[in-house]
Amino acid sequence: MTNPEETVHAFRLLRNSTTKATDHELQKYDNFTRYGHRHAVVAGALLAGRAPHTFSDAEPDIPELKARISAAIDFVQGLPRAEIEAAADKEVAFIFKNGAQRTFTGKSLLLTFSVPQFFFHVTTAYDILRHAGVDLAKKDFLGPPR
Repeated sequence: MTNPEETVHAFRLLRNSTTKATDHELQKYDNFTRYGHRHAVVAGALLAGRAPHTFSDAEPDIPELKARISAAIDFVQGLPRAEIEAAADKEVAFIFKNGAQRTFTGKSLLLTFSVPQFFFHVTTAYDILRHAGVDLAKKDFLGPPR
């Protein structure tokens, strides 16, 4: 079985020494590790009328990635559920890293943007790790049944 931490390290080494395709794959993996959790945090904050938790733009190592995911979960779980549930028709503005802005209703933010973006990043990271030989299966992606 391939170790995910070794795989990430190997991809980073390859980025510095080989093909453009590897650069593209690693960039997608890095985008998840840096920004995938951002969609959950920003969407929740917008719907609850709160400032989102911020994360460093520095390249994270594995312990930092785990800390970011934990912080994102804690932040989202700490948001007031009643305000989020009441925000379906609320107008919100998502501001991109480049400063561009896109306006949504709360419902359209979740259904047409933030949830699809989140799963895009998760799926891409999952696929890259599987392609690199990490022993992952569908159950690892889906999690335990509830």
